[in-house]
Amino acid sequence: SNIDRLPLGNIAETMSLLILSDPDIDYSLTLLGTEGEEVFDLAEIRKTLEDVPVNDPTVLEWITGYLEQKMTLFGGALNEIIS
Repeated sequence: SNIDRLPLGNIAETMSLLILSDPDIDYSLTLLGTEGEEVFDLAEIRKTLEDVPVNDPTVLEWITGYLEQKMTLFGGALNEIIS
């Protein structure tokens, strides 16, 4: 929380929108918190999905839910991330 830092908004929804708008980019997100670190790596998810596109609505819904869960674990009730 810094006056010079822009608010990020809902990171899970933002990430899903980025993937929807350009599914060919391998996005990566590192969540840091008092409980440790979690890395979201779209390239790894893409390997697991094989022929299913990452911008498939079901995949995007899963990504949003997964990131929201991780944000709660690492950022607390208000999704406040340290870093």
